[in-house]
Amino acid sequence: MVSDRTQGARFSGQLGSGSEPDRNRGDYKGVKTCTMVPGDTFATILVPNSTMQTLYDNPGTSNSHIRPIFSLASANPEHQMYFGQIAKIRDGDEEFRNAIAYEDMLLSANSDRDYNDLIVHFTGVTVYAPTLDNPELGLAEDWRLEGLGSEVVEHIEVSPPDPDTKWITITLKSPADLLVYDPQGRVIGKEGGYIPGASFETDENGHQIVSLPALDEGEYRIVLRAIGDGGLCHLEIKGFQGGTELVSQEEPFVIGPHEVFKTEVSASSFTEGGTIRFEVPEVRIGCDFNGDGVRDDIDIEKISSLWNTCEGDEGYDAFYDFDDDGCITILDIMYVVNGC
Repeated sequence: MVSDRTQGARFSGQLGSGSEPDRNRGDYKGVKTCTMVPGDTFATILVPNSTMQTLYDNPGTSNSHIRPIFSLASANPEHQMYFGQIAKIRDGDEEFRNAIAYEDMLLSANSDRDYNDLIVHFTGVTVYAPTLDNPELGLAEDWRLEGLGSEVVEHIEVSPPDPDTKWITITLKSPADLLVYDPQGRVIGKEGGYIPGASFETDENGHQIVSLPALDEGEYRIVLRAIGDGGLCHLEIKGFQGGTELVSQEEPFVIGPHEVFKTEVSASSFTEGGTIRFEVPEVRIGCDFNGDGVRDDIDIEKISSLWNTCEGDEGYDAFYDFDDDGCITILDIMYVVNGC
């Protein structure tokens, strides 16, 4: 189950040129998993403007704004079928056959047919639905062609590792947040981000894991930001070929409150030489939030975007509350501006 109100999406922003604002909220929780056996089938339910619990408590509601939308025709009012409510991003390789877009308004209720309200990418299953290119859907605007839409498509295009593909995972076991930057400066972590094909997840032990199935030549920058008072951390990087683990390295270190640590790993050293080597993470320049070696406007803009948020508010991040008073104020921002 995914709660759009509390769990951030993999991508955040506006799809297409429509007037709808970006409603993405909460932290990105990573990949969701479930257990199935061959032959299992499943359907989906989308509850707009409400929750499953609310519907369970009020099954006879007549409020059309929270009426659930099913992916199976027989459960939808007037048999508005899955053909209209969900659609595959496009035909082609398996990756696209399993990526679907939801229309969150019933087609019988003046739907805007933008098909960009919720996008879900499944793996390990086969999805049966029409594509956005089907003229019967009446797609209002093709958001796949540029901007954030093209990034979503590029991400989906990356195939899962085949038996010959070399790829890596980066795991952080610690009271810190993990962010990984690729050689082009693109990032993935708990706040989402965009590295084509990469995924972020938190396992049952609370460990943060970034998987990189499509490696570019160059250095990947690994940034670690303390949570709370920090403490003992373990950073582990594993190299795989297909489903076989070839090599790994794990290093312990201790991180303190509001500290930013950084290390790097070379993709080429693994893909060409079969080795994983990284230095024990070290403290970076004060308030260098992205670990690029300098405190600059990017870092100042980051903390400024959180101005006037307090503990309990959406978006508040205690890491940026340098005086630990429960709110991110002008004092915290000036602390960064003045060089920490």
